[in-house]
Amino acid sequence: MATEFDDYSDEDVDAIPQAAHLVAPALSKASSVKAYHHETTIRAPDSFEAAPVVSTFGLDTVVVDLDKKLVTNPKIDALRHPLQGPVDPAKSGGLSLEGKRKNMHMGHLESTHLSEFDFQDAMLSHDKFKSASAKSFFASGGSAPSQNKFLNQGIWGESALTGGKRLRGQLQEGGRKRIRNDDAADTDNFQGPWAAFEGEGDRRKFWENQMSEIKADQERVTEEEAIAKGQAKDLVKVAETSRFYGKTEYDYQGRSWMTFKQAHQDKRDFQQMLEDEETWTYLPKKQVHTYTGHTQGVQTVRLFPETGHLLLSAGLDAKVKIWDFYNQRQCLRDYMGHDVGVRDVRFTTDGSRFYSCSFDKNINLWDTETGKIITTMTNNKTPFCIAVHPDPSKQNSFIAGCSNKKAVEWDANTGKIVQEYDEHLGSVNSITFCENGKKLVTTADDKKMLIWEYGIPIPTKYITDPLMHSIPTVAVSPDKKTLLGQSMDNKIVTYQAYGQFKYQARKSFKGHASSGYACEISWSPDGQFITSGDGNGKLWFWGWRNNRVYKSMNAHSGALMSCCWHPKHTSRVITCGYDGLIKVWD
Repeated sequence: MATEFDDYSDEDVDAIPQAAHLVAPALSKASSVKAYHHETTIRAPDSFEAAPVVSTFGLDTVVVDLDKKLVTNPKIDALRHPLQGPVDPAKSGGLSLEGKRKNMHMGHLESTHLSEFDFQDAMLSHDKFKSASAKSFFASGGSAPSQNKFLNQGIWGESALTGGKRLRGQLQEGGRKRIRNDDAADTDNFQGPWAAFEGEGDRRKFWENQMSEIKADQERVTEEEAIAKGQAKDLVKVAETSRFYGKTEYDYQGRSWMTFKQAHQDKRDFQQMLEDEETWTYLPKKQVHTYTGHTQGVQTVRLFPETGHLLLSAGLDAKVKIWDFYNQRQCLRDYMGHDVGVRDVRFTTDGSRFYSCSFDKNINLWDTETGKIITTMTNNKTPFCIAVHPDPSKQNSFIAGCSNKKAVEWDANTGKIVQEYDEHLGSVNSITFCENGKKLVTTADDKKMLIWEYGIPIPTKYITDPLMHSIPTVAVSPDKKTLLGQSMDNKIVTYQAYGQFKYQARKSFKGHASSGYACEISWSPDGQFITSGDGNGKLWFWGWRNNRVYKSMNAHSGALMSCCWHPKHTSRVITCGYDGLIKVWD
């Protein structure tokens, strides 16, 4: 059917479908309109070529990056082939195979252009403010931003906008300052234009300490390697020296200087002290005396057994000193037989002798009265603690916790090792006798507490827990029924000192900051109060019954490492710390 129209408008021409132009592309505007109106059907082409012809040879070896797993077993050459087709911009450099490919050992390296000005601005901004400027520009890898946009980024851009005032102010504020004293009349403290910078001496001292520690570590590693190869040096016995500072070593009655000369010696036991109200313990309020003499920090203090009239101190200056607690309160004798700091000291039950262990890996047995070394023992490992058997007839037997993960038992009469308790996985930090010397409790850096039968190198019980921390020091209660451990999570934990050695979760004492320091714990003579120091030099007091913090006071300028209650003056506490001082509180 055909119909002819003579009149038509421009709107009719615009309404002509594109197909009409495809049918007759050579027709003019008028003829195409007529052809559209005269032809009622349009014939489509037989076929369209949507894509070019692609060879299918080898398509079975092409790896398609559509999944995270391979369903075939392609060869390595197929995996290394470049991907076919356009690269997905969303996956480019991401998780695709193309992005995962490395062209260097540490990742994918691409070349780009970056001006020297941009790089220097980013580097200087990072050094000053810990963040690089123009971060989006570097991340995108695009073209350089405009100069006006870049001026707003980084300290140098802001400096250009402000004329350099902001930059100069920041540099002057964060720079070093000299010590100012322009008063020429002050001849002692006048500095002048060549004055040193503030804190320069502290920095120099810090670096000197760092270098000395590095040198000591290198020497220790070298010595350990020599020991492992069997080339260890023979034991070098340091020349022993001892000096007496008192008036005379014997009085007019022939008594030694270390004899307790009080008219009456109070030998009441623990139960009698509880019944006597005069011996009840009260918290100290003030400092009554300070012992000075150590040139470095004091690691621990020990009172003379039972009487407490003498005070033994071990210092990091390689000296052991004994002090008079009464009378003039002076240093009576010092003992020098170690070449480095002393770690621990222990009296025998009668106080006539004492043991000392040092970081020089030697253990010395001293005569308290004469200051002579009776014997020296070593196993070429650093001893950290000493425990003497509580039986008066076995004072020649002691156990030392060493850095070789063992608790080693020695016989001081022969100077030989009798037994080794080897089960820990770290350095042994504390050894405690329980049940009248029948059992041992050891703690180490492996966060374990082991229970042993004395003389048997097989532990009878393991105490360990995923939430348990290392316990460097342990203290036994006066009634010998409770153990307190200084845990490295800033709290004191409690265990039974007999039977199954059960953990008492309700008895924990918190508040102090002892993490990182082996601060010793002390019980009051009546068992009413618990005392400990911390890393900030504070002295803390807790109540045993209610776990309350009764008191805390600033005692030392350095870490407070050891404290002990006097057995006779039950309200007096002796403390020592890394400031090199020993203080008495009452």
